Amino acid sequence: MAELAASVLIITKDRPVELAAAMAAARALQSGAGPHEVIVVYDGERPSAATLAGAQVIEGTGEGFAGARNAGVHAARGEIVCFTDDDCVPSAGWADAAIRHLREHPHEVGVQGPILSQPWDPLYAHSMSLPAPLKTSYWTANIAYRRALLETLGGFDGRFGGVGEDLDLSLRASAHGPIGWCEEMRVEHTPKPVSFRDIVRRGARARQQALLHELHAEQFGHAARLPHRLFPLVSILHIWARQLRAEGPRILLRPRRLARIVGLATGQLYLAAKALLTRP
Repeated sequence: MAELAASVLIITKDRPVELAAAMAAARALQSGAGPHEVIVVYDGERPSAATLAGAQVIEGTGEGFAGARNAGVHAARGEIVCFTDDDCVPSAGWADAAIRHLREHPHEVGVQGPILSQPWDPLYAHSMSLPAPLKTSYWTANIAYRRALLETLGGFDGRFGGVGEDLDLSLRASAHGPIGWCEEMRVEHTPKPVSFRDIVRRGARARQQALLHELHAEQFGHAARLPHRLFPLVSILHIWARQLRAEGPRILLRPRRLARIVGLATGQLYLAAKALLTRP
């Protein structure tokens, strides 16, 4: 089969409304820099035919987002693989910007761009924002790699499931060359409400975070010398301490909000410790 300039890869799981918006944007992508294809890999219930129109559709392996992305990469024919998620809306020039940037910077192995979001309350909602490049922030919400490199690296590490596999891949990729930044390569991330339980359950990701630290400890600054299994617990404390600082002294006048922060931190620490102490 003929090689395309790019393959746009979207991973989805049981989010039909968000996927419909992402696919509408994908169908509106410009192709001045070269032809591209759209690949959707789904785990869970198959999205509707109308939503998937114009895309190559692949059923996931049931091995998490890492496995789903590997299935998409295996099917890709593009010289460049552009990653985004079902809760992201890429700009019309997104894929073209990635293609042009990597053509103009042949020494770079990949490129990422801004992730924009409307304001959200981290105690009640989830979103992500990356307005400028930041060390150890390489998210598959908005990044592109040369397909040849992905094949050389063996794709995403399935041990991570769906937590940290994108950062692990970026750090392995960086050993082959830099990952660039392109302002024109923009996506909008959609904030969505999350429950107390949803936020607490993030603590169960501790085993994957410990693995990430074990493989790439040198990337974590002052935390580099921490024991691998202690790293997730320290990270949780750091996140909620930072949230308290952001709240400022006024948090003392908002006891319900303070109690929610303490409850979320305690719940995450409990689940993290449980995950780390449980045999795999």
